Formats: sequence, structure tokens, C-alpha cells
Amino acid sequence: MRSFWLFCHFLGMAMWVGGGLAAMFASIAGNKLDRPHQGVVARLVAAVYGRVLAPGAALSVLSGVMLSLAYMGAMNRGDLRVPMSPWLMVMQGAGVLGAALVLMIALPAVNRLTRLDPVGQAEAFDAFRRRQRITGMIATTLAMVGLLAAAMYR
Repeated sequence: MRSFWLFCHFLGMAMWVGGGLAAMFASIAGNKLDRPHQGVVARLVAAVYGRVLAPGAALSVLSGVMLSLAYMGAMNRGDLRVPMSPWLMVMQGAGVLGAALVLMIALPAVNRLTRLDPVGQAEAFDAFRRRQRITGMIATTLAMVGLLAAAMYR
């Protein structure tokens, strides 16, 4: 069962980081477009968030919880006699915090962006875009910190 959860964890991380980078590059390319076309970019970024990034973050955290429970169970049974690595704790903390940012702040903001007119509601559009951009950058950075911690843990 551990192999299945590891596969899910790696798949979730690939989806999360890949989706974050795709959304970032689409947003950067959209900055050069006229105001009316930025609504199309917002819908594309929302599709990346809804279909790749957010499910990847959720899958990564769910599989991480399952792997952590198995790890703690093995430690409690005495199967493992090694101290818990601080890198594992960094990976867990960064993953949970980053996924919470994606699911609770960035995803609702990007979904709200799709319902706003970038010309008629420019002020609100820019505010939600800024919120999504900053939260997305922080969450993707936390995902990368989690990957780095995983590499250091191994």
C-alpha cells in the first residue's frame, strides 16, 4: 500500500508544481494583452487551478497524511528505530500550509476572477488578480520547499 501512496504523493506534487508554473507563465504572458483579453487569461488560469493545481495539492496532502500515519505506526510498533527527521517535518508543514493557501484563498480568488469583467470592474478584477498571484506564488514556493525537504530527507 505504501507504493500506491508514494505514487499518489509524487503525482500530486507534479500536478501542483506543474500547475503552479503553468498558471504563473500564463499570467505573465497575459500581462502583455489588452484589458479585454485578460478575462480570457483569467479563465485559462482558473481552468489550470481547478483541474490540475488544486487537485494536485489535495492529492499531495491526502497521500502525505496516509504516508505519515504509516510512518508513525511503524515507529510506534518499533519497526523503525530512527529519530524523526526535521526535513520530514518541514515537508509536512510546507505541504499542509501551501495546500491550505491554494484551496482556501487562491482557488476562490481565481474563480471569482472569471466572473468579473476586466474592463467594467477593473478595480475588483485587479484586487482578486493580485490576491491570486501573491497567494499562488507563496503556495508554489511552499510546494518547492516541500520538494527540497523531501530531497534532503532522502
